[in-house]
Amino acid sequence: MRPFNATVRGGYQARDGQFVHSVTPDKGEPVMVRGDVALPEGKRVRLEGRQIVEVQ
Repeated sequence: MRPFNATVRGGYQARDGQFVHSVTPDKGEPVMVRGDVALPEGKRVRLEGRQIVEVQ
């Protein structure tokens, strides 16, 4: 799958300790992705599938 840019719109910490972020791609519908690091709202990220591969 091809990487694409997205913006973090919010999130929370799950019981298992991981962070769940709501991200909105530049084109397309919002998705929920999991990560190990808390990201602030408005942060730009690069996604590949449902994995954050780079924080911009």
